[in-house]
Amino acid sequence: MKQLRFIIIVCSVFLFLPSFLTAQADLKDLEKISKSYKDAGSYQFDLYYSIFNDYHTRQKADEFTMNIFSNGDEYYCKGNESEMLINASYTLIVDHENKVVMIDKYEKKEKKKDNMFEEVGMDSLLQQITAQVKKKEPEITSEQKNINEQEKQYIFNYSDGEYTMVKINYDAASFLIKKMTLYYREKTETTEGQPETTPRVEIIYAHTILHPQFDKKVFSEKKYAEVKNDGQLELRAELKNYKVINHLLK
Repeated sequence: MKQLRFIIIVCSVFLFLPSFLTAQADLKDLEKISKSYKDAGSYQFDLYYSIFNDYHTRQKADEFTMNIFSNGDEYYCKGNESEMLINASYTLIVDHENKVVMIDKYEKKEKKKDNMFEEVGMDSLLQQITAQVKKKEPEITSEQKNINEQEKQYIFNYSDGEYTMVKINYDAASFLIKKMTLYYREKTETTEGQPETTPRVEIIYAHTILHPQFDKKVFSEKKYAEVKNDGQLELRAELKNYKVINHLLK
């Protein structure tokens, strides 16, 4: 369960980095979804995760919440057990469960004209889907549905890769994500001590705010530690017993 949760948490941070999508007829709304977040420049929302042991059950194996904050190239996410921050200088992760703080220098990759999907330097699920549909690697089929007058849905079916299917529900007017469902291909342990299952993860997007005004402390590493001139890290009192993994010293 810890491994699956870690993967989900890390992915959720970069789910909607500014995207450079190639327009295609069946992906025009997907491009508008990405553009709605990119054009906002700054935004915040809450993610409510529900993890299920199989594709159909409604009984939850686990659930948790993540709070996401984005301001240009700066990102911050917070959950019950972990926090992750990216600013112009550093990438910093705080694992409260295992009492670990990891810091590294943040380096934004230069844009590559020959590969637009690497421009942001981070994985983005929307970018992956668009690139895979375009290149047919791996083979992927897409379908679009009208749930009702206010809501639409994309369904992406994969013949290979981490997921067998991804569903994206979005607002038909604002093009903001309402829900995403991930159907995992490989079995994993969703409940500690129980047999591995093929999980389904539902992610509800709530309380979305575009153009919020953030306090500068939100994206500052100083709320966790002071970075000395030699790269040494001096943790705040509440984190003094945490192990430090400091990649600034390498």
